[in-house]
Amino acid sequence: MKKLFLMPVFAILLATLAAADEANTTGDSAEDNLALAEEVIEEPGTTPEEPLYGLKNALSEVGIFFTFNAEKKTEKQLEKAEQKLLEVNKMLEKGNIKAAEQAKKAYLKEIEKARARVAKLEQKKAKAQLKTAISFQNRIEKQEELLEKIETNLEIRIQKLEELNDEHQQTANELLAELKERRRAMAENIKEKREKAETEYKEEIGEEGFEEEIDEIEEETGLEEERRERIKKLAELTEKKLMRAKLALEEVNGSEKLKQQLTKAMQLAAGLGNQTDYEELEDERKELSSFGQNISALAKQLRAAKQEGSFEEARERLLEATKEKREQAFERIKEKAEKREKELKAGSAKKLIAQKAERKESKTLKNSEEGNGGSGDNKEE
Repeated sequence: MKKLFLMPVFAILLATLAAADEANTTGDSAEDNLALAEEVIEEPGTTPEEPLYGLKNALSEVGIFFTFNAEKKTEKQLEKAEQKLLEVNKMLEKGNIKAAEQAKKAYLKEIEKARARVAKLEQKKAKAQLKTAISFQNRIEKQEELLEKIETNLEIRIQKLEELNDEHQQTANELLAELKERRRAMAENIKEKREKAETEYKEEIGEEGFEEEIDEIEEETGLEEERRERIKKLAELTEKKLMRAKLALEEVNGSEKLKQQLTKAMQLAAGLGNQTDYEELEDERKELSSFGQNISALAKQLRAAKQEGSFEEARERLLEATKEKREQAFERIKEKAEKREKELKAGSAKKLIAQKAERKESKTLKNSEEGNGGSGDNKEE
């Protein structure tokens, strides 16, 4: 009788332990799935490996040639450059490094043409010049997000499927690094153009009402709303990069301290979504991404050592050799995050958002009063 009573109790205990184990596994699996989930990227249409690729480029050039407005011509050039990034992604996805190189060269050519057009572009009115610069700024920032998605998918395919050999991996990484650098240089050119236009426009209209005008232009060009979404996405991509580094480290039984640092870095990356300053975001994100990449590279070396049967010796040597650099990088990450947290607690970011909303409301009210006042005068007359 006693045995009969204990049997169901024992069964319940086993079921509870199994459920708990499954919950932990599911949690780990969910994080792994998120880390290794590829980003959805638009299809480019005809690619360098297809026969009609030359015709596609020729038609695009004809379209730009017969666009006579300088601003729209530059906009089309930037659009064409973005198309080349989509082609790079597709070729990397197929493992066709040679065609990816061809698309990369085409991007560099198009972005150089766009840079030259931006440098020459002069409009009579400062406000028009400012609006154009902000519009271009929005487009070049979109390219940054696209490049980050392309890099994310490449890293996932390498980590999950190991499709590319070491030589092709290095070529692909160098290719993306060159694209990122050229895009960054273009972004700097556009930023300088914007700053110059802002100075001229401020001199034209004065301090009062200038910030409201900037808010209005950013809203009109889509920069304000799209940048908010972009910040969230870039924060998410950075967090996923760190997740993949942690996953790679766990696969080779890496250092517990490193795992803890990666977990902390992931939390800090998640907090980047609250950042309101785009340039500050870039600075902090760069540090976090670099930290994740270095850990992933370390995990790759440890995996190779494990396959060669020299894991323990290599583990101690590699951890010691990279310790100082890692510790310094982690301290910089913490300092930047602490600065951001202080600003959030002080309400700096919230104040900026509130001030922007207040300016917008004030302008709407002013416009409304002017409209009512005008109709009221007419009635009195």
